[in-house]
Amino acid sequence: MQEIEKCCKLAGPIDILINNVCVQLEAPCHEHSLEDWNKTLAIGLTSYFLFSKHCLPHMLEKAHGAIVNIASVQGTQSQPRVPAYAAVKGGVLSLTRQLGVEYASKGIRVNSVSPGTIATPLVEGILQRAGSSREVAGRAYPMKRIGEPSEVSKVVLFLASDDASFVTAENITVDGGIMGLGGWATFV
Repeated sequence: MQEIEKCCKLAGPIDILINNVCVQLEAPCHEHSLEDWNKTLAIGLTSYFLFSKHCLPHMLEKAHGAIVNIASVQGTQSQPRVPAYAAVKGGVLSLTRQLGVEYASKGIRVNSVSPGTIATPLVEGILQRAGSSREVAGRAYPMKRIGEPSEVSKVVLFLASDDASFVTAENITVDGGIMGLGGWATFV
């Protein structure tokens, strides 16, 4: 994890941090290895903490900054076979609220975005392993499709911008309405 501190030092002063990394290793809890659990937490939650920790001093010095954490709808609703991923994304939501509250009075906003099923390489792999497709996955959604990466990035850009100057400790869901429906995990 020293690599993260080194990376932040090499990058120099950062006013906007987007934390967006995770792995989704699949197995039911009783078959999930401790190694996979720890790997998922290190990549998807500890890295968010460390990048924030090492970027915050500059933001504090300037009394201005924005952190946007990529969470997931799986932080509030989950599906079988992803205990570590679900725990990580729930942790991202909690970390976002905590940092948002702690640094709000210091001019730093911290928010998260929770995508639903988005057409990414990770999702393509999941759909292939399940013998499914984008079209089949989209049927479960009120919008009758899965999302595109650009639809998530527009929300991230908003939260990182001064247009969101009074928004902190919040999570915005970008999911085509599936969380409103309450059964998003039936997509495969």
